[in-house]
Amino acid sequence: MIDTHFDGFAICCLDPSVEPASSPFYLFAWTHADVLTLKEDVGTVYSFDINGQNKTQPKFIIQCPKGQEIETKFSPTGHAVLVWSQSFSDTTGKSYYGEHTLQYIQIFGGRERSFVPCFNNTIHDLCWIPDGENFIVIAGTQPAIATLYDKNCTPLFEFGKRYRNTIRVCPFS
Repeated sequence: MIDTHFDGFAICCLDPSVEPASSPFYLFAWTHADVLTLKEDVGTVYSFDINGQNKTQPKFIIQCPKGQEIETKFSPTGHAVLVWSQSFSDTTGKSYYGEHTLQYIQIFGGRERSFVPCFNNTIHDLCWIPDGENFIVIAGTQPAIATLYDKNCTPLFEFGKRYRNTIRVCPFS
């Protein structure tokens, strides 16, 4: 059993490729880094399988560097989650907005995990396309770069440098 308090939680949808009764049902809960120093800046995301045998032990744990604030963005199909962590200060002194990291974690159909490149450790916005096939990240100092990724975290297209910090997507993809 995890002996901690949680700063937030989210529930992932069931695996669409199996029967609902036998699908893992994941609860993601996280703790923010309380004190940001050079040695202590890691937040943690715990994933619990509510349908599993042992509901009190995490199925997997995600360490979040620069984790003073953590946000999870699940794909609409539930196959992956983007974990966006950020600090409120920048140890390099380059940004007023702190430092950011973005991790892609595949939930169903494998255990792929990778860090999504964040230009200058700054993320302005990120969003899954409603059909779950792609996501977009706006990153970098202004003018920022918006990049389209496929559902497996492979960059497909860069929209170029523009002064923007918000993603709006048509609800019909």
